[in-house]
Amino acid sequence: MKLPNNIREKIGFFILKRKIKRSKRQTEFNNFNSAKSMGIVFDASDKESYVVSKAYIRKLEERNIDVTALGFVESTDNIEELPYHKSIRYYTFEDFDNFGRPASTTVRTYIENTFHLFLDFSGSQALPVQYVIATSKAKMKIGRKIGMPQYYDLTLQMPKDSDLKDFINQVEHYLSTIRKKEVS
Repeated sequence: MKLPNNIREKIGFFILKRKIKRSKRQTEFNNFNSAKSMGIVFDASDKESYVVSKAYIRKLEERNIDVTALGFVESTDNIEELPYHKSIRYYTFEDFDNFGRPASTTVRTYIENTFHLFLDFSGSQALPVQYVIATSKAKMKIGRKIGMPQYYDLTLQMPKDSDLKDFINQVEHYLSTIRKKEVS
């Protein structure tokens, strides 16, 4: 017997919550001066989000930051329509088991990467996206304040009418302004 989607999702969030309680992650403040690697999660099925994210990835690469982005799309059929970019990997619901746990090597490898900075551009509350954000081993996670439990080290409160470009501008502002404490 197959469980209805909403029950599977509730079980999935319960499993995620337990996993988070048991997991340890080394946190460390990083800004643009100290970050050498960055992970970005974004909604690749939304054309504007894809275009803005890709442009920002290029900008970060020009700063010599090693960027690996994970773009979420609804199904594998949509992945074939997206152009190739060396820094972007794609994932779908099919990369997760029935309870929202990663089943693909791509997603598991991404989660285990200890990025200096991790940015959530998705704003998604879907279980697969939340699982990637919550379990990422990144040293510093940054995202927007949304209704779900927050898994970020730095949460930015954005106006309701703001878009991804506004969020990126705020990230740029804070990560350029805040200085990392130097150890002497």
